[in-house]
Formats: sequence, structure tokens, C-alpha cells
Amino acid sequence: MRLGEIQRLFHDAVRSADDDSGAIREASLAIVGSASLPAREHLLIYRRAVLGTLTRALTEIYPVCRRLTGAEFFDALSRDYARRTVSRSPDLGAYGECFADFIAGFEPARVLPYLADVARLDRL
Repeated sequence: MRLGEIQRLFHDAVRSADDDSGAIREASLAIVGSASLPAREHLLIYRRAVLGTLTRALTEIYPVCRRLTGAEFFDALSRDYARRTVSRSPDLGAYGECFADFIAGFEPARVLPYLADVARLDRL
């Protein structure tokens, strides 16, 4: 398998919506585990770390949005955004530049029509 294909499988696995996705299974077959953990477990650990880091970054950048929605809703919103949006900058402080637009189209947030505007203010 070529490096580009392995990278695509790894990317898809990290961005997958659940621990039992086909992307996780496919990527697990393409990488080597360790003596203590199979490849799937390594992928899941990395996936949780990436999504957790991106969620924490959004929490820092959008604190008012998080207070308005509550931690559970905001964290779910952030994880969904992180799965769909790749950072264009190596600086986590720059992450989430399209978050307000994402919120505007996020169906569960429709009950809070002002939330996208609050996110724009939070970003500033």
C-alpha cells in the first residue's frame, strides 16, 4: 500500500464518527500495532486525543457559546465540527475560523438562531 493511501485511511479513521466505523477497521489493517495494543486501539487513542484537543481549542475560543449551550451540547457540536473541518493553520488559536458558519447550518442549533452571531462575536 502506498503512503498516500495509508495517510488517507488514517485521516478518515481519526475523523470517523464512531469507534466501530469502517474507516477504523480499514486503517487498522494498514498499520502495525504494538506488543501491548492492537492497531485499532492505537488509532482510537490518537482519535480521542485529536478530537479532545480540537474541542478544547474551540472551548477557549468560543467561551460564551459554550456557556449558552452548556458543556455537553457544545462539546458534541465541537466534535462534529472537528470531524468535518481540517485546520488550515498549525496554530490552534486560529482553529475554528468557519465555526460560526458551521453553527448556522447545524440542525440541533436551529433552536438558538442567535448562536452563530454569538460565535462571530466570540471569535473577535
